[in-house]
Order: sequence, then structure tokens, then C-alpha cells
Amino acid sequence: MNESVHSTLPPGEAIVLLSGGLDSAACAHLLGQSGGSVRGLFVAYGQAAFEPERRAATDVAAHLGIGLSELMV
Repeated sequence: MNESVHSTLPPGEAIVLLSGGLDSAACAHLLGQSGGSVRGLFVAYGQAAFEPERRAATDVAAHLGIGLSELMV
């Protein structure tokens, strides 16, 4: 991980790129089960499936009880 990004996260906190798919959902769940603080990050980069992916990421974050931020690029 880039040192400048890593140094801004307090110990025990993680940010997961949350697309709403199985892989990112499982990653966020497992990190949460490990006892750390997890936040989701959805990146909107002009993808064709923007709305369904955004809805899925929002639903996953709500189900896991984690915060979700959105980054438009």
C-alpha cells in the first residue's frame, strides 16, 4: 500500500472498495468480523452499470452496518 495513504488510516481501520459484488462484500464482512472498523467506498468512474452497482453497494453497506462514501472521478 502506498505509504502516504496507509499513514492516514488509524490502526484497526479499513476502507474497502465496495462495488456491491460478492468479492468486495465478502472482504468487507471478513474485515468487520476481525474486529476492525470498516468503511465502504464506491467509485463512480462513468461505468455503464453505475446505478445498479451503486444500489448494490448501498444495500451491502446497509446489510453489513458499515458507512459508505462515494467518489466521483
